[in-house]
Amino acid sequence: MNSSIKKITITLGIAASLGGIVLLLMSNKEKVEAKVYQKNKTVLPIVEVEIIKKSSLESNLLLLGTFAPNREIDVLSEANGKVEEVGVSKGQLISENQLIAKLNDDILQAQLTAAKASYNKAMVDVNRLKTVTNSDALPKAQLEQAELGMIQAEAQVKLLQKQISQTTIKAPFSGTVLMRLFEKGSVLSPGAPTIKLMDISSLKLVVNVPESDVINLKLNQIVQVTTDFYPNKNFDGKIITISDKGDAAHNYEVEILVINNSQTPLKAGMYGSVALKRNNAVNEITIPRSAILGSYKNEKVFVIKDNVAYLKKIAITKTAGDFVQVAEGLSEGEQVVTAGQINLTDSTKVSIKN
Repeated sequence: MNSSIKKITITLGIAASLGGIVLLLMSNKEKVEAKVYQKNKTVLPIVEVEIIKKSSLESNLLLLGTFAPNREIDVLSEANGKVEEVGVSKGQLISENQLIAKLNDDILQAQLTAAKASYNKAMVDVNRLKTVTNSDALPKAQLEQAELGMIQAEAQVKLLQKQISQTTIKAPFSGTVLMRLFEKGSVLSPGAPTIKLMDISSLKLVVNVPESDVINLKLNQIVQVTTDFYPNKNFDGKIITISDKGDAAHNYEVEILVINNSQTPLKAGMYGSVALKRNNAVNEITIPRSAILGSYKNEKVFVIKDNVAYLKKIAITKTAGDFVQVAEGLSEGEQVVTAGQINLTDSTKVSIKN
């Protein structure tokens, strides 16, 4: 009996302790809730809105490219011979027709002397036979054979003169010598490179243009070119080439010619950029980018009707700076929320900021 009373007493004690703990927790919860901020449902969220309207967007497509020389070639030797004179050095700025190298032409000069003698003899023979033939002393066949010999001798003279002229190697255009590939005493053969010559009196800015924009470009179109090397300088560029074939990413190579000058000289290999204007002629619903909620391809906005914010899904067609054009979901004249969306849910009553 005493054992049963003892068990009951212990059980009652535990229950009383648990009840005390529960009361303490409930009291603490009430104190915490009293300290937590409770939204005043009588105060409406304040939002900023803009009237939806139609307009066309104009934006700039900024393209980055690299300046390339207008011309860059290997100047090849057309003759065979030993270099007797060197006319250029690496890094030198040379002019058109400036001497690059002079090859020995002693053998050719000797052959030319012999060829001229043969030509002179042939010419004398022809003149003599013409006199005899006119008196019918000889058949005309001998005269024709002599005339053919004279033509061949003249051709040999011209050929040797051409070969001799090729022993003087000259610059085909003005430019900078990037490399010199021979020395005095070197023996060159036809097709051997002598120098690498680069012309940067004008440069080509090479950029890749997306297929959606390349259709708007025209040959000889003037565009503005900039470079970080001269941040406050704009260069006039002219489109000289538009590729007819795109790459795997559907970009088309476009070359823009820029005239170089001594005041703000550009160098091959520098970065340059060009801003191409985009103009969407068709008017469409246009709203500020700040109105957009959601991720790409799931864009939404809040539209206000009778001071209530309704969440709408939209479809964006184009973007330009701080504005976007919308193809679906909105109508001209509606009010779209541009600030204060963080406090909104669908069908929230709002106060519009004046």
